[in-house]
Amino acid sequence: MVTPYLVPAQGELRLLHERREHNIRIAFLTNSLESAPELAAHAGYMHYRRTLLRDGIELYEVRARLDNVRGSGESRQIARFGNYALHGKLLVFDRKRVYIGSMNFDRRSRNLNTEIGLLIDSPELAEQTVARFEAMTQPESAYHVVLRNDPKTHVPRLTWETREHGQAVIYYTEPSPSRWPRIEARLLYLLPLDPEL
Repeated sequence: MVTPYLVPAQGELRLLHERREHNIRIAFLTNSLESAPELAAHAGYMHYRRTLLRDGIELYEVRARLDNVRGSGESRQIARFGNYALHGKLLVFDRKRVYIGSMNFDRRSRNLNTEIGLLIDSPELAEQTVARFEAMTQPESAYHVVLRNDPKTHVPRLTWETREHGQAVIYYTEPSPSRWPRIEARLLYLLPLDPEL
């Protein structure tokens, strides 16, 4: 699934958990802190990363500056300026059907906004969409969010794995162009905003 905003409700978390119990691959591509156009929505997403990862769901966050534009829809000339962010909403079911529409995977889209979408029964389009997803989640374009045991404390912590200038990089704090977006997102994280997001 590709969604700019990822703030699931409890029923959606249960559904994802049930699907994972049947060994169904679930992978999300969403905005990273550095590419998020709306910090409040990103703060809402921060509440669910650990739960999703513990269930075996793959999380990818698109980088604001792409090392590789292949599959992104961006030209190399435009991508060099950074500020890349997701806006599209796509969902592939069983590599047979594709949802394309305006609905984010968040409560605001489900309960408040007027959204529209198409459910297309096309294995060919589903395979093309999966190929594009795989291209966009390459380490040159996205952070792979992973729970790793801290070598010192042995407590699981979030890490962001990527590739920059041909080198594998692991971030132990959420990548951000400066400290302020991290601080602002953390403050918003403390507020009970999820039902509004």
